[in-house]
Amino acid sequence: MHIMHPIMLYISEEIWKSLWGEGLLISADWPTFEKRDYQKSQQDINFVTEMIGTLRSLRAELSIATTHLLEVGMNRISQEMLSVVTTNAPMIQRLGRVKIVPAVQEEKAVEVVVGREPILVDVADALMQRLRKNVLKKSWLESRKSLKK
Repeated sequence: MHIMHPIMLYISEEIWKSLWGEGLLISADWPTFEKRDYQKSQQDINFVTEMIGTLRSLRAELSIATTHLLEVGMNRISQEMLSVVTTNAPMIQRLGRVKIVPAVQEEKAVEVVVGREPILVDVADALMQRLRKNVLKKSWLESRKSLKK
């Protein structure tokens, strides 16, 4: 309103009176700027971004199809980062193609480190599925070769 006032004096005064109804705009104080510290928010965003990237890299390294949802366990993560993950769970699950669960069996999981937080990712089922698929493909190719002979 203050910026508009020199150009549209009467209109800005009428809008001021109808919205705030006290005094004149010309004599009102300018709004003050409240400086905020967004460092914590930036750290949270960086953690979520790094987590999604790490999960995607793990999936690529192990050749796990994106159709298979990996379970990500929060067994060992700190309470502070657990709240960040919980708040951003829908985005992490959608972009990382994972399902966030409270805990996974450590024998079936791979530990990845995001920031300084250890995260367990259950890859056993996905690797077994890939192995079964490769075995079936190999047996199909062998049967096809035997038919050609």
